[in-house]
Amino acid sequence: MKKLPAHGVCCPRCSSSAVKKKGLTTTGGQRYCCLECGKSFSITLDSFTRSTGLDRDTLAKVIHYTLNWNSLFYISENIYGHISQVGAHRFVNDHRQQLWLVRHKILHALSEMSFKTLEGVIEIDEKYFREVQKGSDKLISFADRRSSRRPRYHQESSESGIYGPEFICVLSAADHAGHYWAKCVSLGACDVKALKHLEPYLKDVKFICSDAYEIYKDWCDKHNYPHYIEPSGYRKKRQQKGYKENPQTEEQKRRNLRIMKEMSDNREGPYVEGATFEEFSALRKQFNLGIEFVNSFHQRLEELFVNDTKGVSSKYLQEYVGAFVYVHNWQSEHGYPPSTLNDAYEILDEIEQYSALNLRQIKSQSVLDLPHKSKRFVRNKEKDVRDQIRTHTIDLDTIKPIEYFKSLGVKRVNDLVRTYLDWRQGETKLHKCKRLATMPDVERIIEEDYKNH
Repeated sequence: MKKLPAHGVCCPRCSSSAVKKKGLTTTGGQRYCCLECGKSFSITLDSFTRSTGLDRDTLAKVIHYTLNWNSLFYISENIYGHISQVGAHRFVNDHRQQLWLVRHKILHALSEMSFKTLEGVIEIDEKYFREVQKGSDKLISFADRRSSRRPRYHQESSESGIYGPEFICVLSAADHAGHYWAKCVSLGACDVKALKHLEPYLKDVKFICSDAYEIYKDWCDKHNYPHYIEPSGYRKKRQQKGYKENPQTEEQKRRNLRIMKEMSDNREGPYVEGATFEEFSALRKQFNLGIEFVNSFHQRLEELFVNDTKGVSSKYLQEYVGAFVYVHNWQSEHGYPPSTLNDAYEILDEIEQYSALNLRQIKSQSVLDLPHKSKRFVRNKEKDVRDQIRTHTIDLDTIKPIEYFKSLGVKRVNDLVRTYLDWRQGETKLHKCKRLATMPDVERIIEEDYKNH
C-alpha cells in the first residue's frame, strides 16, 4: 500500500502541479482539472475513500464500529436504521456488499499501518489457527490442493496437527513498552526464515524471550542476541515436583529454589543460554524476563477470532490480525483503546494518506501462497513421535492426545476403543483416534497406556 503525495495536488496522468478547482464530487469532495493535459480528477483518486460511496461522517462511523469488532449486520442497522422483515432482502442486496468492501478496506489499511519498532526485551512466540473457508462455494483441501474437502460441521482433528498445512502460523512479538507485531508467515510449522519478516522492526535488542523451539535458538545465535528460554509446560512439571506457588515458610521457599535450579540446569525450566543459575536469576529479575506479554496477546487474539467471531476466513486473517495489532499499539501510545467516534475521525485522517485495495484485489487474496512444509517433513515429524513413544523418551505434557493415539498401532488403538468406548463396525483408525482424544479423562488413559507398554 503506497502513501499518496503529501505536497499539493498533482495530476494522476502527467504529474503536473498546474491544476485548478473544478466543482465537487457526488460525496462532496473537491474535483480538479489539469491545466497541462486537461485531465479531470479528484483528490481521492486511488485513495482509501475512492468508490466507497460514503461521506466522511459515515466512514468514521464504519471505522468506529469496525474497531469495536461489531458485526456487519450491527454496522448496517446503526448506519441505515432498523431493517424490517419486508425490506431485509432488498437491504442485503443494496448495502451489505458495499459495507463489506469498506470494512475490508479499513482492515487492510490498518494492517499496513500497524507495525511499530520493538525495543529492549522482546518476547516472541507463534500461534496456530485452523484454516477456515467461510463464504467459499468450493472447499479446498490445504493438505492436497488438487482435491476438495468435506465441511467440518464439528471440531474434527486435523490429519497432521500444526506441522501440516491445515494450520496457519501467526508469528507474534511484543516488547515491554506495550508495542506488538504479528504476521501470518506460513502454513504449518514455521522455520527460521519466517523470522526475517520481524528483523526490520527490531532495535536495540537487550533480550529475546521465547519457548524452546529450536528456530529461535538458531536465530539468536546468528544475530548474537541474548536468549531467555522458557520451555512449554514447565509450570505443570514443577508443580508435580512439589513447587508451591505462594510459599508461606522459609522451608517452602528453599524447596522452590532447589526445584527451579534443578529444572534450569536440566533445561526443563527457564534458563539463559550461557549463564549459570545464579546469573540467570539476577538477569531475570533485572529485565523481567518471560513470555507473559506475548502469551496474553495470543489469548486475546484467540478469544476474538475463534470464540467471539466464530472464526475468520483464512484469506482475510492477516487483515484482522494487523488491525488487532494496530488497536493494541494505539492503546499503548494513547493510554486508552480507540473506542470513541473522535478517535475514528483521527484514524480516518491517517488512513486517507494511503492508497487502498479495490474489490477485485481484496477477493483475489490467497493464504495458499504462504510457505509450507513438505509432506516428507510432516511424515518425519509423525515418525519422531512414534519413535519417542516406543522408546519411552517422550514428554506426555507436550504431546496432543490425537498425536499420541495416531502414533499407536492398529491393534493397540482397537484395544483402547474396546476398553473405553463402544465398538463401531467399519470405523477407520483416524476416526477411532479422534473419539479417543475427546474422552473426558484422556490424560489419565494416555498415562496408564504409556506406563503399561
